[in-house]
Amino acid sequence: MKSFLDAIDALTPEIYEALKEAVEIGKWPDGTVLTEAQREIAMQAVILYSRKLESEDDEPFTIGPDGEFRTAAAQKRAYLAQRKMNRGDRDA
Repeated sequence: MKSFLDAIDALTPEIYEALKEAVEIGKWPDGTVLTEAQREIAMQAVILYSRKLESEDDEPFTIGPDGEFRTAAAQKRAYLAQRKMNRGDRDA
């Protein structure tokens, strides 16, 4: 299960949108019909990814791992900046 969660962490917003559309219409962007297994896995990925983003907005204030007070907006900005930096490291 950890590798699936790692894959969710690696999703880009573009891939998330493609998965979400595939689940909604039952086809991949190239028109290929999803199998039932693909649809279930894609649906799980969409739910987990969207829940992860929503959970950042659920708590208006939290204490970060460093002990610092954080707002939901600041957490989301930090998360998105970290993802952008990580993607840039892979492309280099």
